[in-house]
Amino acid sequence: MTRIGRFPGRTRLLAAVLLAIGLAVAWWVVALRFEAATGVVIWADQRYTFTQARDHLADPYPDLAFPYVPWTVVLLAPVGLLPYQWSVLAQLVVYFVLLAALVRKFGGGLGTLLLVLLSPLAFDTALEPNLEWLVVLGLLVPRAWSGPLLLVKPQVALGYGLSFRRQEVVAAVVVMLAVTAVSLVVWPGWPSHMLADIQVNTLGGWGSRINIALSELLPRPLSWAIGLWLAWRAVRRQDAILGVLAWLFFVPYATIYGYMPAYALLAVRWPGWVLVISLTLWALYAGWVLPFLAG
Repeated sequence: MTRIGRFPGRTRLLAAVLLAIGLAVAWWVVALRFEAATGVVIWADQRYTFTQARDHLADPYPDLAFPYVPWTVVLLAPVGLLPYQWSVLAQLVVYFVLLAALVRKFGGGLGTLLLVLLSPLAFDTALEPNLEWLVVLGLLVPRAWSGPLLLVKPQVALGYGLSFRRQEVVAAVVVMLAVTAVSLVVWPGWPSHMLADIQVNTLGGWGSRINIALSELLPRPLSWAIGLWLAWRAVRRQDAILGVLAWLFFVPYATIYGYMPAYALLAVRWPGWVLVISLTLWALYAGWVLPFLAG
């Protein structure tokens, strides 16, 4: 498939940024109206966890549902400076602009960006924006510094590392070991607390009811076999898109909105197939949303 409308210069880059901002605001308004019309509670993670992180910098695990690496609270501290509704808007704007940058980095254009930001995944993201924007930032920074950001939600795009050259792997490991060493001084014993939270809040409880990981939808041997084949091709070609895709066949947990970064990369590489996926998901969403609105 050919890529849709590349970004050749500053004008198109500015157009992409403005498009991302405009659609972030539009989806934020849609989410508010959807909640008012249906009574479905939105932005729960934002209200009770992410915007509260500023008050739990010393130790996020006892008082928050926090299955994340501890330096996430530092990255989220500014998020709590605004009322949570406005914080959600700010994060959506940042996320969509970062997605525009990601699409541009990998060779996509305005058409690709529209395909991503008008997708059902964008709608789902507006209903429950999470921390994928930090992962996308990890896909944009120099590779040596990507590890701490990718590990905020390792199930999303950790396969990016399969495309690294040997020197890049060494640099990334050194940075990651340094960050981990500092974190163990600041938050002693955090790995056990994080793993306990994962068992309770991600793999258990509410998380288990929204888990659509490929390894859960497919027989695991088949899912892992596909993942291994894609990983082999990613390493051979140093292909970041195949690396991110390969990783998704191994992870034990995934949500619809969690697929957004990979979806953006796939839209760059295979826009026709992604359009088919988007239309199919919109049809499925209509069957879920319309009864709510009718009621």
